[in-house]
Amino acid sequence: MSNPSRPYVVTGMVGDDGSVYPRLEIRDLITQHPEQYSLFVRSLLQLYNPDYQPKPASFVEMAGIHGMPYQRWAGDPDCTTVYRPGTNGGYCRHSSVLFAHWHRLAVILIEQAVGEVAAKIALADELDPKALPGQKDRWTQAAKELRFPFWDWLDPRTSEEGLPRVDGVSIFQVPTVKIQTSRGEEEYSNPLRGYDFGETLPPGFEDNMAVWYRTYRWPRYAGSDWSNLTEDYEGLNRCLMGTDHPNQEFKPINYMRDKFGHLFKLPPTHPEEDWPSIWDEWANSTPQERRLDTGFCLGNFEECHHKIHNDIGGDGHMSTPDQAAFEPLFFLHHSMVDRLVSMWEAVYPDYWMNKGWLDNEGKLNSFIGPKGTLTQEEGTAVDEDTALSPFKKNENEYWTAKDAHFIHKGASLKKYFTYPPIGPFEFDKPIDREKQQELIGFMQQYFSTSKLDYTYAPYEGPLPSLFSPPAMPEFFPTTHEPLRNFRRFILFVEVVADAWNGSHNMEVFLHDKPEIAPANVPITSLAAIARQKKTKCAGCVERKKRGATFLQGICLLQRDVITPLMKSSGIDFPGDGDANEKLCTYIKANLGARFQLPGGDILAETTNLLSEDDISKLDNLPEEKAPRIRLFSGAAAAPKADSGLEYKPYYYYDWKDHGLLMTEDTWKWRPDNWH
Repeated sequence: MSNPSRPYVVTGMVGDDGSVYPRLEIRDLITQHPEQYSLFVRSLLQLYNPDYQPKPASFVEMAGIHGMPYQRWAGDPDCTTVYRPGTNGGYCRHSSVLFAHWHRLAVILIEQAVGEVAAKIALADELDPKALPGQKDRWTQAAKELRFPFWDWLDPRTSEEGLPRVDGVSIFQVPTVKIQTSRGEEEYSNPLRGYDFGETLPPGFEDNMAVWYRTYRWPRYAGSDWSNLTEDYEGLNRCLMGTDHPNQEFKPINYMRDKFGHLFKLPPTHPEEDWPSIWDEWANSTPQERRLDTGFCLGNFEECHHKIHNDIGGDGHMSTPDQAAFEPLFFLHHSMVDRLVSMWEAVYPDYWMNKGWLDNEGKLNSFIGPKGTLTQEEGTAVDEDTALSPFKKNENEYWTAKDAHFIHKGASLKKYFTYPPIGPFEFDKPIDREKQQELIGFMQQYFSTSKLDYTYAPYEGPLPSLFSPPAMPEFFPTTHEPLRNFRRFILFVEVVADAWNGSHNMEVFLHDKPEIAPANVPITSLAAIARQKKTKCAGCVERKKRGATFLQGICLLQRDVITPLMKSSGIDFPGDGDANEKLCTYIKANLGARFQLPGGDILAETTNLLSEDDISKLDNLPEEKAPRIRLFSGAAAAPKADSGLEYKPYYYYDWKDHGLLMTEDTWKWRPDNWH
């Protein structure tokens, strides 16, 4: 038992020999490693006990680090706080260059806690006098290898089954599971079904959260009777699976895959002065220094991960940042998130925050932590050496972002976990620089959902001059050349974080183009997770006083959208000198959007998605809630025929801003749904 006055040091699963073992996808853990799965289930259930010792490793303590109850974690009892406990948003790093690595440590912490319990259970299993024959070393070896699993929500099966299934059973939904023990098969409560708080909720829970003594997914209740509810798993799975439309490009998981693939469209040869800015734009939804002139147009990793929060939570715990970590799937989700982080940081090892970003004059500027934490005031400079409290690497020092960077053998601190390899990419080894471009090409192909998207076939037929690419930037690889007759269109979106009472989604639709996509089928989307208006997060309150905070992201417009729009535009591309402007105007005019709560209530819509009757009845959206949406397009560089690359990466450049669309005067809203 740990000393309550000393820190709970976060090391990861060191084990008795410091071996590294892979985190497994949850379905593989269940079907291929039944002993590990058994230990995982029983260990997690023990951690759920609010009286579990050591206290810092209890689930309620570990989950409370992320948001509420805004108190010191028991594992860091002597930390210096800059805000009054109970009034600031915990320790978590959102909207920050530190987002990815702070959450990496949160998963390492629970992985360590699960492993410590599993080792004890395994030993007891093998010493059990009622154990079946042949149990010696079976369970202790399984405990040694156990790492916290991930749920691969980008797996194509998600479009077919929603939440994952094993032998036809929804593994996150069933109340009990049958597992193997040293005595044979036994039945246990399913720890991934939800978390029961017991008789006492963490301090500060209000409204619906104050009467919910367990975590809920997609809760449905009448009026304000929050105590009498059901969980709408059909609605949850509908968000994951999408509609039955035959075009797979419009499946939610597929346009999420495309977003992640888009994050790998940078060449590895950007000049050094760009490296911190690239990390900033990739890492978080409020990049500090978005350099449109250099044309990254990446989107960002943080926004990409928001959708699963909202899809799992609906109007329940997972979509509410203050309570999200009490949902058990939070940690399986972030184990998957860390897998994706590990891919990107490995293939782009140079792109990193360092000590700050360089402006166009070469001046070093600090990254600023936009959200205060329990131990750091809002507006404090952050960099690779910033302490990632409350996670201590020894009794005297916190982990830093530099410590947490990389999981392979070249990392400055060992993490004791890896992930199973995919294709030529091995998580536990630094990349071979001579193979870097091929690995980037592999990642692009791995995430792509359409062969057209990773072979980059030129558009056919007459095209405007916009599709004739300029010369590549000088720093682009010499293996590449401009790709003619091609253009990538995206929406660059900024949504007001506090526009609605918490988290929300924006879905994009085609207006009156049923031959491309029916009116009820979104063609792309963006998600935002945000605290509710009653939050006691001190940093959030201060930001609201200063005005709107915009969360950024991109929506990709697929070839299956752009090609038919071009054909239906009626524009004489070769002969019209204004064809570029007319095409972009036409694309913008045919797009509409809708904001809705994670649970499905519609908040606001553009008028081109509404009937004349609805337009006359609904009020205009207040200007302070309106998003800023711009159409961009970029050229692509393709590998030359003699490049010698097996996996062929394509890189974007020449991003052009084609102006605003869906401006504030085109939105109507439904304030009665904003609750």
